[in-house]
Amino acid sequence: MPGNSNCVVKDSGAQDNDSVQKYYDNTDTDEFYFRIWGGEDLHLAFYDKPLEEQDIRKTSTKAVQWLSRLLYNKGALQQGAFGIDLGAGYGGSARFLCSTYGVHIDCVNISEWQNRRNVEITESAGLADLLKVYLGSFTDLPCEPDRYNFAWCEEALIHSPDKLKVFQEAYRVLKKGGFFLLTDPLQKEISHEELVPILERAHLVDMGSRERYREYARRCGFELLEEIDCPQALVDTYGRVKMELEKQGKQLAEEGLCSVAFQEKMKAGLQRWVDAGQQGKLTWTVFLFQKK
Repeated sequence: MPGNSNCVVKDSGAQDNDSVQKYYDNTDTDEFYFRIWGGEDLHLAFYDKPLEEQDIRKTSTKAVQWLSRLLYNKGALQQGAFGIDLGAGYGGSARFLCSTYGVHIDCVNISEWQNRRNVEITESAGLADLLKVYLGSFTDLPCEPDRYNFAWCEEALIHSPDKLKVFQEAYRVLKKGGFFLLTDPLQKEISHEELVPILERAHLVDMGSRERYREYARRCGFELLEEIDCPQALVDTYGRVKMELEKQGKQLAEEGLCSVAFQEKMKAGLQRWVDAGQQGKLTWTVFLFQKK
């Protein structure tokens, strides 16, 4: 990565994901994720019941803690190790890893708005020496090969128009023996006609599957170490976020942070994901790969 300061730098690969930038870099979307989804993380989690009583931010942190143990148990999170977060969002997972294990992490993310928040929160947390933020595409990572002990990609690969390329880039930048922890919402038995309105919620081009991700990993040279399917986490997360949007929506609209039109479209989109998950047509899966 260029430079040593905690700053945002431009990467030429960012042009590949213009639609992702347009989706995330606007007031409606940014305030929704920052205020409704917890302000630290933008990912799925394991919720207890009753669902409406669970705090999104705390539950998200617990999920990161659980995921981090998969890497820790493999010896990947030794103090001073170097990792890369592909599609880091607001950097919540990276900050947890840095503060808990003393690792160094480079966050690569396509959203300028999210990156600014990441820098601000990271500096306030006193973690700027361990966590760096870079504006760029994870299909064209701005870093040299064989650099990292681990790569982390949490519900971000779904946005890539070229998912195989992300696997290839992760393999390129990892050291031999390095680990790639990947989580993503995935399609199961679902028709194209059913999938299209689900993809529209987040301006997605397509959605991967467990079979496709295994195949991409194999083609790149990764060994699959863990594969954990968690369909209920998808249903509960999107259901809980929808509840929170319904709870805070009026105030957000009155403050000019989230328009009513955006909220109604988002609630309808979230419900489609919940319904598809309950019908067994979508799932959420955790993968742990190793570069051989």
